Amino acid sequence: MRGGTPAGGSSALGGGGLLILGKVFVVLDDETFINNESGNGGGVLIAGWNSNNRPTLQILSDSRIANNSAQLSDGSICYDYASVYIDGGVVAQNTAMETGGSVYLHKSCVLDSIVVPGSVTGLFENQAQRGGGIFAIRNSPLTIQGDASAPFWLAGNGASITGGGIEGQGGRAVAPPSIC
Repeated sequence: MRGGTPAGGSSALGGGGLLILGKVFVVLDDETFINNESGNGGGVLIAGWNSNNRPTLQILSDSRIANNSAQLSDGSICYDYASVYIDGGVVAQNTAMETGGSVYLHKSCVLDSIVVPGSVTGLFENQAQRGGGIFAIRNSPLTIQGDASAPFWLAGNGASITGGGIEGQGGRAVAPPSIC
């Protein structure tokens, strides 16, 4: 997808702006998902049924997933058996009433980021009760890579209970000191 602005979408179940299910590869390039709402995955919900049907979402360039809300989990991205790559783009000002204001990783959902030099990449000002920036549970790997000239930003995220930036339960994380 390139250059669109899905806005104001609503879904009772999942994916207020975009719902990705099954074995598919979706690239967001200069896309904006804004002001969408759902039960889970206010902006984008991506889910697979098992490890053999893993969907992939790659967020590039000036893409934004912002101002989305979820009644339960995942203000913006990810659920089960999926891969999400934030390689340039911003996930900002999303809200989940329970967990994962920006990203909710569950059942082997993978979040990976390799920051493109010169881009602004990160999770900004997302809110939830737990895991305002990222909530990871049940063997969900998290890898964020950046350096001083191209940092991954994790800034201004908040949680009313625990894990303002990141809350993890039963997974693994790799994050070098270039996380800001």
